[in-house]
Amino acid sequence: MKACKTLVAAAFIALSLATQAETAAQFETNMGRSDGVFAYCERIDPTLATTYKLLSAPFAPGQAPAVILQERLSATYKSALASEETALDKLPVSAGLSACKLFLTNQGVTKFPSKPGPSTPRLP
Repeated sequence: MKACKTLVAAAFIALSLATQAETAAQFETNMGRSDGVFAYCERIDPTLATTYKLLSAPFAPGQAPAVILQERLSATYKSALASEETALDKLPVSAGLSACKLFLTNQGVTKFPSKPGPSTPRLP
């Protein structure tokens, strides 16, 4: 059962990220969803927060910082971000953590801290 939850969580995160960067017409929604996924992974896996931040940059390639800031102030962005956070918060932390690590592995990250940091949540 735990493996099934992990696979569902991994699929949810991968699908969520993969479908966002495709349509320019929905940039605000896509960016809100992407930011929600990366913020979730940073929150539950703080020892690798910097890595998640670095990987999130390509989801807004070529966009001027002022444009990105303006997009993040939009109601569409805020709604998408809140929706993504709500959906991800329903996942068991252990499944979400496994899914975030799987995402990192798929991005070529191969080294992970051997011990949880002081702020790493205890898994149920």
